[in-house]
Amino acid sequence: RQGLSQAEVVEAALSGLSDSPLPASLILCCMRGDTNGEANLETLRTARTFLGRGVAALDLAGAEALFPTRRFLPLFEQARREGIPFTIHAGEADGPDSVRAAMEAGAARIGHGIRAAEDPRLLQELCRRGISLELCPTSNFQTKAAGIPSAYPLRRYLELGLSVTLNTDNTTVSGTTLAKEYAFARKALGITGQEEQRLLRNAAGAAFLDEPGKARLLALL
Repeated sequence: RQGLSQAEVVEAALSGLSDSPLPASLILCCMRGDTNGEANLETLRTARTFLGRGVAALDLAGAEALFPTRRFLPLFEQARREGIPFTIHAGEADGPDSVRAAMEAGAARIGHGIRAAEDPRLLQELCRRGISLELCPTSNFQTKAAGIPSAYPLRRYLELGLSVTLNTDNTTVSGTTLAKEYAFARKALGITGQEEQRLLRNAAGAAFLDEPGKARLLALL
């Protein structure tokens, strides 16, 4: 909006990452809305251009209840045709159908997904397909998507065998870090050391990496 193309923004971010001791890739995020269809297509094209050269995947975020996931299925059908992996934020402000739509679109991971707990059959299908749920406790409690800690579905999902990971969502908005999320999960949600290891292993398995890259992550654990 101030003179940079999306590709130039990606190049700047990748330049910054090149100075980081932590290996990382970018996920380019499309936004929900009524007037940004062309911008989202540009994001998809940018992801395609940089895929494997610092960009790992595509995403969708924004006002989920106002702009339902199903509106954006054509965008992600195109991403799937072009071989671009993606995750979709779904099942926080909107209900189980949002998660189901993301699953049907072909999302390898689903951001949040806590509302999937309202549909046992959906949980079974997520488990069967091995789709990872990126749970973000701090964000979920701040947005009132989650109520009391004892009802938060993290441990239930683990017990069901779902591929659950622990995440920050937006670190600046939520004022959190991954370390804080794990500390919160231990104190408020009661996760054990064994469950923490499962979360970490799930995260390595769900990473948008090739198998050798995932193996290197697992070796760190």
